[in-house]
This record gives sequence, structure tokens and C-alpha cells, in this order.
Amino acid sequence: MKQYADEIIIAYDSDGPGQAATHRAINLLSEAGLDARIIKMEGAKDPDEYIKKFGSVRFKQLLERSDGAIDFEMKKCAAGLDLDIENDKVTYLKRCVSLFSDISSPIEREVYISKLAKECGVKSDTIIQQVNSLIKRKINRSQKEESREIRTFSKQRRENPDSVAHAREYKAECGIIAYLAANPDELGYVESRIDSGQFVTDFNKSVFEKLTEKIKNSVEFDVSLLQSEFSADEMGKIFAIIVANEQVEIGRETLDDYINTLTSYNSRNVDVASMSNDEFLRYFESLKKSK
Repeated sequence: MKQYADEIIIAYDSDGPGQAATHRAINLLSEAGLDARIIKMEGAKDPDEYIKKFGSVRFKQLLERSDGAIDFEMKKCAAGLDLDIENDKVTYLKRCVSLFSDISSPIEREVYISKLAKECGVKSDTIIQQVNSLIKRKINRSQKEESREIRTFSKQRRENPDSVAHAREYKAECGIIAYLAANPDELGYVESRIDSGQFVTDFNKSVFEKLTEKIKNSVEFDVSLLQSEFSADEMGKIFAIIVANEQVEIGRETLDDYINTLTSYNSRNVDVASMSNDEFLRYFESLKKSK
């Protein structure tokens, strides 16, 4: 995934898991109010590998032929169907109605409804009625689900207990990850202040380690390079961390606050007596970095 101004470029391979991860990423970005363009890569698992194998010119051609997120999803709705056959056309319309019901912008929804109506030779009002009806059903279903999940805190504890038990540290870790993803050239400064051993939550620790590794070993870093290291669901979490923190201006001062949060936690919760000599030396070095 790469961002240009207010637009996100998502690269995916032609395999099923890649498409599933792409769909999840599109939903996350849409909820954050960001547009996405989709490029389909074959013969490479991420943009960095594609450029190395086929060159930057071929990759630029992929970008120029890329689709918008909704156009991409509409093509998927038509996959395997013959729109000259009435039953297949009905199936296509139903799939698109379901797709459009997830579009948050009424203007964007109306544009694609109009496009679909012309494509299939049906009235826009008919599609609008079906989309609105489905939106209402989804809202009602969501409200029922929320009523069954009143205790959202306990739900979060089940899904990610670390983020609840160490909420302040978890937020700081997410901020550091988002800062580094947006400013890979700042890796030297970040590593001079903190290392992965000071991360409190296991998942964010793993993300930080792989993130720093990819930045060091890539000609041009892109978050999508992490796709080779994490599952589709895990990539969804990483995208969510980055998108959530894009709404906050994270500069050096804020970054330092996040780092100090982690170093402060570690200094309060370290058992020096049980450390080996090597562990103590690493701990002592980390304290010097935090000053």
C-alpha cells in the first residue's frame, strides 16, 4: 500500500488470499474517508519485488491502468457471469447492490448506481430502492449486534488483551509504528532511542521488528512489503494502525513522548536481579538511549 496525497495505491497478487486482503484494506480505507486505486500484480508478491524483477517502467504502466476501488469491486461482482443472460444479470445486480450498500458517501453511491443502471438497462430508482432497503437492514442488524455486545471492553480484552492491559503503552507503540511507516528515513533516529525489546505488546513488537527490517533492506520502502510477513487479517490490523494515526500529526516531539512512555514503563517493570550479565548490559544501554 502506498499513499499519494489523499489517494492510496493498493497492490495485490492474483491469488484468493491476496484478493481477500485487498477487500479488507478497501473497507478500512473507505471507513477512514480515503480513496483507493488498485493494481493487480502477477509474478511478484509486493511492489518492491515487482520493480526489481520487471523494472520501474512496467510498474508505472500498472499504475496508469489501475482501477478505482469501486470499479475494481464491480469487476469482481461480474466475474464468472454472462451479462447477456438474464439470470446472470440479476445476480450481478444483487452483488452490486450489496457492494453499494457499504459506500458511505451518498454522492459516490449515486454515481455508481447511475453507472450500473446504464450498464444493465434498468432504472436508477429501482437500484436506489434496493440499496436503501439493504442499508436499513444492515443498520437494524448492527443495532441488534451492538445490544448483544454492550460490554465492548470485554470484547476488546478477548480479541487483544494486551491493548487493554497496557492501553497507554499500546497507543504509544501504534504511534511509533505509524510514524516510522510514514517517515522511513527517520529509522536511524528511532533506533537510537528505542528497540523492539522495549515494546510491551507482542503483535506491535513483531510489526516494529519487520518494519525496521524492510526499511533497511528495501530500495524504496512501502507498507505493502509487510504482506510477505503477515497474514491478511494481520495486515488489516496494520493498515488500521496507520490510517488511525494519519489523523494525528506525529512530529519528533510527539514521537519522543511515545518513546518515553515505553521506556518509562520498562524502567518501572524490570526485574534487574533476575537478569543475566548480557541482559543487564542491554537494559543499561536502553536506559542511555531514552535520555
